[in-house]
Amino acid sequence: MIGTELSGNEKEVKRVTKHASQVKHLRGKYVRFPLDLKPGTLDQFRVVCEDNGTTPTTEIKKFIKKFTEEHKMKQLFIDFNTGAGNGWADTLEEAMELAEEGLAYTQQPVTVYDGEREVARLPWYGVEPEEGEVVTAHFGNYGFYGEWIIYD
Repeated sequence: MIGTELSGNEKEVKRVTKHASQVKHLRGKYVRFPLDLKPGTLDQFRVVCEDNGTTPTTEIKKFIKKFTEEHKMKQLFIDFNTGAGNGWADTLEEAMELAEEGLAYTQQPVTVYDGEREVARLPWYGVEPEEGEVVTAHFGNYGFYGEWIIYD
């Protein structure tokens, strides 16, 4: 196909394939937040955002961040990396304690986030611990959670 142009249908298939792979990546990293608006509201919002050099998504994300900060919502998100049952905490110490109470044999690390920034990780090792290793939780011959890694 080198040196030839794609037909309209081929362009559409390529665009759909790229879009599908992007969607798969996004769904692995983000969650959707459907929003019902009156007719014309989103169009008007898009125009205002464009006039101000921004996008609706950016402005909605800014609003959510500001709103949660103003209402002192628990800031640290505990991700057990299972797809079900995560948690929230006010302090890193509380997050680590709650994480340790909720540990299960998942073969996944536990991650603590402050917003989008990773602040701590409890690594999973799918082997027996060696002598002298820090073991937070042990699951027989199947593996263990090691020592907390705290990021600055």
